[in-house]
Amino acid sequence: MPNGKWFTKDVKHALQGQRLKVDIANMIFDTSETIVETNKAAGDYKNFEFELIKYFSLVPPISEEDFNRMSINDITASIYKTAYKHYNDKIERNAATAFPLSKTFTKPGRPL
Repeated sequence: MPNGKWFTKDVKHALQGQRLKVDIANMIFDTSETIVETNKAAGDYKNFEFELIKYFSLVPPISEEDFNRMSINDITASIYKTAYKHYNDKIERNAATAFPLSKTFTKPGRPL
């Protein structure tokens, strides 16, 4: 659960367009870290898989054997890298889809 002070600051940045990329990266890292720490401590790879799908729509980039063998920091780094790349790819796909439409609606002389 987000700390109220930090959550409010992140929302303020998002509304003002400041540091948005950094805030999103931090949120992805914090979520990755929480998922890994919780499930590594419980030794629960199945719930780890479930939470990655639930929060990031990702299939785990590591196997159950790697999950049991790797450190929390290494797993977190792997999950963060994969989730952040997935996020950026999604943003690029959305922009590529939306840009032609935005050009259509912003043609000179076309009423809004």
